[in-house]
Amino acid sequence: MKTFGAFFPRRSFFVVAVLAVAVGVTCVQGSIRSPYQPDDQTVILLHLDEDAATGIAANAVPGGASFIATANPSSATPRSPLPGILGASGASGPGYDFGRCADLSASNSMALFMDANGNGVADLDTTGARGADQIAMSQLSGPSGEFTLEALVKLPSLTGANREIISMDNTGSPRPFQFRISATGQLEFNNIAVSGARYLADIPTSGPDGFIANEWFHVAMTYNGAGTINFYWTRLDQARTNAVLLQSFTGVPVFNQAGLAVLTIGNENRNISGEGLLGWIDEVRISRTVRSPTDMIFSPELPPTPPAIRPQPTDQSLGVGEMLVIQAYAS
Repeated sequence: MKTFGAFFPRRSFFVVAVLAVAVGVTCVQGSIRSPYQPDDQTVILLHLDEDAATGIAANAVPGGASFIATANPSSATPRSPLPGILGASGASGPGYDFGRCADLSASNSMALFMDANGNGVADLDTTGARGADQIAMSQLSGPSGEFTLEALVKLPSLTGANREIISMDNTGSPRPFQFRISATGQLEFNNIAVSGARYLADIPTSGPDGFIANEWFHVAMTYNGAGTINFYWTRLDQARTNAVLLQSFTGVPVFNQAGLAVLTIGNENRNISGEGLLGWIDEVRISRTVRSPTDMIFSPELPPTPPAIRPQPTDQSLGVGEMLVIQAYAS
């Protein structure tokens, strides 16, 4: 509590008192970065804030390729943008709002395909032929092969089907990778071309990060290029100060990153797309570095909050020689 006093020896007048107190508060609450901003390590950044009428999602990285929102239920190419996938309501809560997102819940053939050649359609694999939008996995990684994959996901269920989050798969060889939720509810990364480079971690079904149907979670995977993979799974909660490590693996074999495929969000690209996320996805980021748990969606830094003064000082009418007294609490 602060108390202030002052004498006013002259004539009576009105005083409007304003008290501003700066205080330091120790707090464990974190904040959510909403949305990400691209930096020099960001390769892909999809905010997915486009409206429902469009079928093309912009890459927030300057000069980066956009993505075609469409469906691929049979072996055919090209696939044109499909209205209605983009424009769904994204994650929001106290202190954050991610705007819109992509709704891939209606069919397991829906996805976002990288338009690497920039022609406005998705040029995909067909039986016996690679898609013209293919890129090398190495284009997503740093000089030692390091990278980070991230997204926000909202799912009706963890089990019952493989649910691709981010993948580069093809109909030939070598097949680059799948980052997905397995049919048994495990987070999985598979560098398909390398024997023994498949890793799975159980997603919790209880506790602070336990899966809850139709709620938003942040999911991530890092690879350091030197034998270590980290999986992260964290409920989207303003109180979190960092992404929560789900499991770490060491002794990982060197990845084969030479494989060519169409980078696909929320599905695969192998003649047909049949491992859809069957849910909602937002804020997809791929980085050519290993992001730390505090360099993902959660931050240990509190957003600036002005001090609260209780009670607010009131106007007082003073007579000659009377003292002005103000008492207030700052928090």
